[in-house]
Amino acid sequence: MHPIEHLRYLARAGYADAPELVSETASALRYLGADPANLLLTCRRIVQKHPTCGPLWWLCAELLTALEPRDTLRRCIELVREDSTPAHLSGHLATRFPDGGTVVVNGWSWEIAVALVQSVGFEAYVIDGDNGADHMVRVLERNEVTTHLVEPRRAAAAVGESTAILVSTAFAAPDGLWSPIGSAQLAATAYCAGIDVIATTPVGTRLPKVFTDAMVRLVDDDTRGESWHRDIEMISLGLVTTVVGGKGVEDAAELRETGLRPEAPPATELTVRSAM
Repeated sequence: MHPIEHLRYLARAGYADAPELVSETASALRYLGADPANLLLTCRRIVQKHPTCGPLWWLCAELLTALEPRDTLRRCIELVREDSTPAHLSGHLATRFPDGGTVVVNGWSWEIAVALVQSVGFEAYVIDGDNGADHMVRVLERNEVTTHLVEPRRAAAAVGESTAILVSTAFAAPDGLWSPIGSAQLAATAYCAGIDVIATTPVGTRLPKVFTDAMVRLVDDDTRGESWHRDIEMISLGLVTTVVGGKGVEDAAELRETGLRPEAPPATELTVRSAM
């Protein structure tokens, strides 16, 4: 497939995991050439088509600020493919809950799915909705993880019976996490019940505020600026117990003081709208 056609296909891609999008996008960009103007325009169009995919913004920011773009692409692909977030999450669950337990998950999440498959003694309550819940149930059940599909109206009851809730982050600002709609409700319920709220931040999801503000504006362009129409919502670090990322497990109480350190350089040229 020609690189331009490949990029158009990626721009139209709907439901795809962030690591897959990053790897495929990087592979396509590798053959696009080194013209800076062309590269900038292409990167803008990619992130505008996938405004809530944090790792794509990270990839494009790294590329636009790189002295050696091809080396940067290879490095980013390696970082995504070798992301140890699932391993750190599985290890934390084993340490924090050695006897196992039940976790609540808001639909599909690739890193949470991998972690639960690697863990022993855990069951999953998967909250149903337009969030890949059926896919999550199929993946976990095929890997012999006991799983229960829960109606959204019964989510609070599921949280009350759980050991912890696991929240997947689409992208993270220094002061909070942006996750699929419904995640904040689960986090708030767990917080009030004194139940652990464990959030994941896979490679490429921690971004500068200038990026996250632009991402929310792009989302609002499609939702008439009304927050209740968004497919994502912000979770304050005050509701979170632990944050697990590629570099390990962090206490959310400490992060509330320092903030989440962005992984991507603040390439502000990426936030400018381009003609589509």
